[in-house]
Amino acid sequence: MTEIGEFAFSRCQTLESVVFPKTLTSIDRAAFAGCKALKSAPLPESVAEIESQAFNACFALDAEEAFRAPARFGGASAAKVFGKPDVLGMLWYEIDGDEIAIRGCSTRAVSLVVPSEIDGRRVVALGDYAFFLSPDLASITIPEGVTSVGAFCFRQCESLTKVDLPSTVKTLGQQAFAFSPKLENLTIPESVESIGRAAFIQCDRLNLIDAFRNNERFGGMRLCEFSADGASADGYAWYEKKDDGVAVRGYVGDRAPRKMFVPDYIERIPVVEIGADAFNLTPELEELALPDTVVRIDHSAFDFCRALKRVHFPQSLKTLEEDAFANSPLIKPLVLPRGIVELGPDAFHQDAVLRAPHDCATAETLKANGYQESR
Repeated sequence: MTEIGEFAFSRCQTLESVVFPKTLTSIDRAAFAGCKALKSAPLPESVAEIESQAFNACFALDAEEAFRAPARFGGASAAKVFGKPDVLGMLWYEIDGDEIAIRGCSTRAVSLVVPSEIDGRRVVALGDYAFFLSPDLASITIPEGVTSVGAFCFRQCESLTKVDLPSTVKTLGQQAFAFSPKLENLTIPESVESIGRAAFIQCDRLNLIDAFRNNERFGGMRLCEFSADGASADGYAWYEKKDDGVAVRGYVGDRAPRKMFVPDYIERIPVVEIGADAFNLTPELEELALPDTVVRIDHSAFDFCRALKRVHFPQSLKTLEEDAFANSPLIKPLVLPRGIVELGPDAFHQDAVLRAPHDCATAETLKANGYQESR
């Protein structure tokens, strides 16, 4: 046997020990996730690949023993790493020369300060899902030297209120802080150059104006500026300044506008793009007007807006990506502007009626992608 598949032993609550064959080379995603009683699982030196969440919530695992043999990985108790003798849990990491990336941490600690070095190697990254579903974690300090926070790293950390990011971090991955509803103390440093889609989705206590105050590339604004009456919204939108204009990237807050009018300019720069997942899962939204500066609507930008009935598409629009409005079933009929040259699969709900003027780019695009005037 060379591989243990995805979720193979996930949530085996009574599993206490595992003996692996010497031929094992890879452990797939979440293979032992939720095995809270697992104590002993020494990996053979043949293991070269371990996917994310492989040992998520394995609080009792002796990580030092488990990761001792493979040259590419290492592990230690949470008590040792964080200098807290009474803390239950463990941490495992991936080695690259004298640098390491933390790949998983399962602990019931409330407050953590990640060290800049572990076992003599510099900590340079927090990997995908590294602190995913840490139910008790309320605050964490990430050390100088860390350059990336991976996708889903702090997703669904329900108690998390504060994250201290270092001045060295450059990238925040997709859904890095998503569904952490108590997060309210986060400052994005000037060094951050890239933020993944839906990074802050449903972090409804987060003030995005304050969060981005030190960063020139990204910014936040009050969500009421997207509302028809200026009062029926409570929260913040965030955006990115790109070479060709502004991309609206997402929002947080308790209440989105029922009637949304996206501004044509932000910081005197034209709004040209609605980013991936920007307004995904917006149950209040009924009517949407996009300005004549927008040329692109990205993947799942308005997916699962189940109350959305009316959309004003600008004549400037060129691209609608996959699933842009896929699970927003009430928008019909849909009159599209003339100049659409790219239309992703399932851009609209399967029952949507799509209409466009004859003999225009949009009509040709619909035909080329297998869309009919009605389907």
